[in-house]
This record gives sequence, C-alpha cells and structure tokens, in this order.
Amino acid sequence: MAKAKSQIEADKEAETEAQHRERVAAIARETMTGDLRDCILDFLKHNNNPLPWNVQGEGAQRDTVEKVTKAVQTAVEKCVLLIASDARPTIVANLKKVTVADEIKAEVTLGKGDPQRHNLIDAQGMTVLIIVTDSAPYEGEKAPVDIKADQGNLIDGDDDDGSVFDKTPAGRH
Repeated sequence: MAKAKSQIEADKEAETEAQHRERVAAIARETMTGDLRDCILDFLKHNNNPLPWNVQGEGAQRDTVEKVTKAVQTAVEKCVLLIASDARPTIVANLKKVTVADEIKAEVTLGKGDPQRHNLIDAQGMTVLIIVTDSAPYEGEKAPVDIKADQGNLIDGDDDDGSVFDKTPAGRH
C-alpha cells in the first residue's frame, strides 16, 4: 500500500514537473518569437539601403549580412539565457575572477541598473544558482548567404578601361 502511494506521489510530481516545463517552454517560445521579430523589425527600420537585394552591390550585401548576423546573435544569446534560466529571475554578470584554494571563490560584475540587483544584495550569504550560458552551439548558420560578386567589365572584349563608348560607332576613332 505504501509503495502504491509513493508511486502515485512520484507520478504527480512528474506531472507537475512536466507542466512546469511546458509553461516555461511556452514563455520561451513567446519571448523568442518576440525577440527575433523585434530584431528583424529593428533592422528593417534602420536599413538605409533603398535598393532591393538583387540590385545591391557586393559590399552592400556583405554589410547587410554582417548587421543581420550580429542582430540575430544578440537575439539568440537572449533566447539561450531565457531557456537556461528556466523562467527564474536572472542576473547577467561577467565572471571576472575565480580563486581556487580550500574553496572556490568567484567574483562577478554587473551593471548598477540591473533589475535584479537588489535581490542579489539581499541574497548575500544565501545559496544562489549559477547558470553558465553559451549560445555558441545555437549560432551556426543553415548555409552561407548567396552574395553576388560585383560585375567588372560589362562589355565583351579586351578593352579594360571600362569605357562604354569605345565599342560604339561614335566611340571609334
């Protein structure tokens, strides 16, 4: 009888944990969608190139790819942090120093404006959870972006000075 009761309690705990994970996953999906949407919209709002992609030169295309990649990397870092935190309040800090002796001591720095700073101050002497996040595994790319090289001489022939008129009747001497 006691064993059956333990199994029922274990099943309830497992169900509660599964429900919690689903709630966290729902929050993560909603937040990630919003972060990625905002990332793309922000880029579009500030993209000053009025030309369509296929008309842009190679340099402009590479510049656009670089800007989009940086914006998406930032969004992915936020998403990874959200998932790793498991919907707990988090503080993003830089690990400045680790000292290993009889115990391990870690020194972290964070901005004075962090919304969780007061909770950190109040937690001094208490147990805290440290999560090391690494977004690198999620930053790969599906395939390289197809960037068309700028065209050199648009006219067939050996003339490499680029003059369009050299091949026309008016351009011949």
